[in-house]
Amino acid sequence: FGQMNVGAGEDQPSDGPLLREVQKDIEGVTNEITTKTIAVGGKPGRYRSGQMQGLADGYVNGDGDANADPGLIPMTTPSGNITVISDNTYIFCTDCGISRAPSPCSALSKLPLWQRVGGWRERLAGATPWKVMEVYQDAIRLCEAPNWHARTMFLRVAVSAMSTIQNMVQLYQVFVPAHGNGDLLRTAILAKITKVEDILYVRRNLGLGTTVERVAVEEMLEKAPGVNERIAILQQLRLATPEDPWLTTKLLRIYEDNDMKSPADEMIRGLYGNPLLDDELRLNVVEYYLRRKDTAPARRLLSEMVEFAPRDPSRRRMLGQLFMAFGWKTQAVREFLSFSELVQDTLDARLYLAFAYEATGEFEKALKYIEDILTSGDPGSDPVKLARLSGCLFLARMRITAAPATKETILNRARMMALFRDDEAVKIILTAAHPKADLELMWDPSETDLGRVPFIKPSFGVQAAILSKLPSTIYVKVERAETGSLRALNAELMIILGEGTASEKLFKKDLTFEKGKKQITLKIEGNQITVVSEN
Repeated sequence: FGQMNVGAGEDQPSDGPLLREVQKDIEGVTNEITTKTIAVGGKPGRYRSGQMQGLADGYVNGDGDANADPGLIPMTTPSGNITVISDNTYIFCTDCGISRAPSPCSALSKLPLWQRVGGWRERLAGATPWKVMEVYQDAIRLCEAPNWHARTMFLRVAVSAMSTIQNMVQLYQVFVPAHGNGDLLRTAILAKITKVEDILYVRRNLGLGTTVERVAVEEMLEKAPGVNERIAILQQLRLATPEDPWLTTKLLRIYEDNDMKSPADEMIRGLYGNPLLDDELRLNVVEYYLRRKDTAPARRLLSEMVEFAPRDPSRRRMLGQLFMAFGWKTQAVREFLSFSELVQDTLDARLYLAFAYEATGEFEKALKYIEDILTSGDPGSDPVKLARLSGCLFLARMRITAAPATKETILNRARMMALFRDDEAVKIILTAAHPKADLELMWDPSETDLGRVPFIKPSFGVQAAILSKLPSTIYVKVERAETGSLRALNAELMIILGEGTASEKLFKKDLTFEKGKKQITLKIEGNQITVVSEN
């Protein structure tokens, strides 16, 4: 670099050759225009294309011509730039890539992420939550954690550096208000929990949501070495939070899996007479007793559903549905009659009564309710559509079991009720009495492209598809969502081909989905119905 200080001399240079040497340097280096105005010998001027302009002091003309000195040899040099250092200091260079300010980034920021993680781990060794805040801010400032992924890794290292669960919670409390990332820190803390005391401490201080806490408990149960340790974990948690029905359900499942009837009975004994008992827990206990073939305590606990709320129509309806699902059909009729009185004989109440009376074998009463709905309801409403479909189902069941001489009488009854339609070549109907049934009915001409049926009424346990024409091939599949459940589900699949015609074909299959059973697939080809797979 060549350097020149200007503007610091006298008003008039005293040495002409010196000025010409300066002029020679400028001509050889600068070929670009700078808008910086400078003063040489007190006179304003600027540099342009290797010439000094506006320095008309008798030594250089106004155009910056250096021919005034016949001994000056012109020189050709690369064009350069002028970098201003201060008001009176300039640097002339060919390629000015000068950065005068220091880099804000640390040497660690230049390394790969896995090496930066190692550096953070060293800084955070034995750190307090406040020290973590300081190291985190330094990492951001020094370009070491420029993106979300790097900051996520930093926070995981920070949580691992905390020696106790109390320090982790304190880190959460001081870090989240300033920098956020609450979900990430909470997840990292939960992953470190190994004791019941820790999860109770985290619950008190972080206000864990139910779902998050259950995930942590599930992980603790998986890590427990044996059954006794899992039972101890759940019992300790139940003492701290006795109002949580999920813990009781988990403990009951462990008792049942290990055939521990005495501790199960002792735990259930404290559930009787509780008007605030969770309905799902009540149902799980009832089904546990039914699997043990012990109906007396099951009926007692189930009847308490309406004992403390006799005027609640939703509980009457639920109890009637459960009685139907467990095979107590007469009790179901009684509950549905009470439900009908409470809701003032709505169309839905009549439908429930029709299903209950049909289950008890009182077909005339069931069909009478169906006729009432068909004549009093809006023809396009869902209750009327379901009533007509249910009437077809009831009469199809009757025709399957009836003697040949009475089948025509049953068909005439259906015609009088106007149940048949010319554009209904195929009816596929799935019914499941249990209100918690998680079955899905699917169909399609192709086995690889099955889809849900369009008519689904879960409150009545009915799913159906009605086809105007019979394709050459139809695949029907009934699938259960939760195969690991101990709850056994009973269902019925009815397929009606050519309803009410001379070529009518009826197919009824009773289905039972116990633990581990996933699906059943059937194939309808012409008038033949075969089971393709069942597992």
